[in-house]
Amino acid sequence: MQHLFLRWIAVSVLLPGTSFGQSLVITGPTSPGPGLANVIVNPSPGNVVTTMTGSYNSLLGSGAGNSTTSGSNNTFIGTQTGNANTSAGDNTMIGSYAGGVSTAGQNTFIGSSAGSVNTTGELNSFLGAFAGASNGIGIGNAFFGTSAGLFNGVGNYNSFVGYSSGRQNQSGNSNAFFGTFAGFGNTSGSNNLFLGYYSGGRNTSGADNSFVGTNAGFQNMTGKNNSFVGSSAGENNSTGSANTLVGIRANYNNTTGSKNVMVGDSAGYNNTATGNLFVGSRAGYDNTTGSSNTFLGLNAGKGNQEGSRNTIVGTRAVFSGANTDDNVYIGYNSGNENKGSRNTFLGTESGVMMAQNGQPLENATAIGYGATVGRSNALVLGHNANVGIGTATPTQKLDIVADEANHSGLRLSKLTANSPAQFNTDQFLTVNAEGDVVTGRYRARIGSAADWSDKVFEPTYQLKSLAEVEQFILTNKHLPGVPSAVQVAKEGIDVATMNAALLAKVEETMLYLIQLKKDVEALKTENAQLRKTVKRLME
Repeated sequence: MQHLFLRWIAVSVLLPGTSFGQSLVITGPTSPGPGLANVIVNPSPGNVVTTMTGSYNSLLGSGAGNSTTSGSNNTFIGTQTGNANTSAGDNTMIGSYAGGVSTAGQNTFIGSSAGSVNTTGELNSFLGAFAGASNGIGIGNAFFGTSAGLFNGVGNYNSFVGYSSGRQNQSGNSNAFFGTFAGFGNTSGSNNLFLGYYSGGRNTSGADNSFVGTNAGFQNMTGKNNSFVGSSAGENNSTGSANTLVGIRANYNNTTGSKNVMVGDSAGYNNTATGNLFVGSRAGYDNTTGSSNTFLGLNAGKGNQEGSRNTIVGTRAVFSGANTDDNVYIGYNSGNENKGSRNTFLGTESGVMMAQNGQPLENATAIGYGATVGRSNALVLGHNANVGIGTATPTQKLDIVADEANHSGLRLSKLTANSPAQFNTDQFLTVNAEGDVVTGRYRARIGSAADWSDKVFEPTYQLKSLAEVEQFILTNKHLPGVPSAVQVAKEGIDVATMNAALLAKVEETMLYLIQLKKDVEALKTENAQLRKTVKRLME
C-alpha cells in the first residue's frame, strides 16, 4: 500500500473581500517507503515520508509527527503534535504542540500543549489545554481539564479531573483529584483522594488523605491519613494527621490537631487539639486545646475550651462555661457553668448549685433529673426524689429492702457493738411497724417483779445497818449490791439490772432517812422533856 501524501500549495485565488486564499491540493502518491497504510497531511519539508517504516499512522498538521520513522499506530493532529516521536507507537495526540517532544508510546494527549514536554512517560491520557503539559517521565496518569496536572513531572498513576486540578503536582503518585482546583498545590503527596472545588487545594506533601467537598482540607499541606467529608470540612488543617471529619465546616479551624473524629455541622469548629471525639452539630464548637474528650449530641460540650478527658453526652450538655478536666456529663443541659474537675453529672439539668458554688467543685456527683450538688466530695441522688435499694417503688428518701426477712440490708462495718460511745444519751434509733427508722428512748424490761427494787420496801427485806454499809465500803470500795469497776470493765453491765440495783440503793437510802427522821423526832421529844425537868428543878 502506498502513502497518501497531501500537500498545501499556495495559489493566487482571490476570494470576495480577501486578497488571497489557499486551497488543499492532493498531488497523488509519492514514492513509498516500506511502511503501510499511513495518511500524511504535512507540508514540512523535513518529513521523512520516503523513509517511514512505521505503519497505520495518521499525521495531520504542520510538523505533526515530523520525526516519525518506525513508529506505528499513531495519530498526530495539530501543529508540531508528536513532533519528536520517532519509533514509539499507539499514541493519539490532538492539538497544537500536544506531545510535542514525546518519544514514548501508548499516550493519549488531546488539547493545545497537552503533554507538550512529555518525553518517556507512557500510558498517559491528558485531555484539555495544557493538561499534563510538563509531564516528563510520569506514567499511567489521567488528566482531564485545562491545566490539569500542568506541572506533573515524574508522578505516576494519578487521576486529575477539573480545571487546574493537581496543577502543581510534580512527583506525587496514585492521587485522584476531582473538581476545579482540587489538589491544586499538591507537589509530592501521594495516595490522596480530593473530590470537590478546591478540596485539598494547598496540599503539598500530605499523603493518604481523602477530602470530599468544596474546600475540604483546603489548607492541608503535610497532614497525612486524614478523611474529610463536607464543604469546608477541615478547611484550615495544615499539619494535623489521622483526623476523620464529617460535616459542613467540621473542625474548620484545626491546624495541627491529630487523631480527632468529628461528625456534624461545625463539630469541633475551633479545635486544634488531639484525640477528641465530637459527634453532633456544633458539638465541641468552642474547644481549642482540650484533648481526649468525647462529646455526643447537638451542641454537646460547646462551651468547653481547654478542658481535657471529659465525657459529655446530651444536647446542650456543657453548653457554656466549662474549661475543666476529667468530668462526666450525661443529659440535656447537664453540667453547665461547672468549673471544677473530676465531677459526675447524670440527668437532665443536673449540675452544680450555683448559689453555693463559690469555689470550683471536685469529685462531686449529682444523679437524676435536676439533681444539683453544692460541695466537693459529695454525692446527691435525685431532686426531690426517693431512692430505692432492692425496691422499684421507694416511699421514703431512702428505702432499703433486704433479700431476707428480718434483715435491714444496712451494715455499718466500722461502727460495731465494740465501738466506744461518742456521748451518753437515752435516745436511740429503732424501726416502727412499717419499718421506718425513728428515734426512741430507752425503756428496760426485767425478768419479773421480784427482780425490781421495790422488794426493799417489803417487811422481810434485811436492810443492812449503816455500820455494816460503812464497813463494806471500807473493805470493798463500792456499795453492796453494786458491781465493782473491775467487774464492769471485765463483764459489762445489764442496763435493766443496773438500774434496779441503783434504785434499790436510792430506796435503801430513803429508808435510812426515814429511820433517821424518826430518831431525830425522838431526840427532839426527849430533849423537850429534859428541858422541862431542868426548869422545874431550878424553880
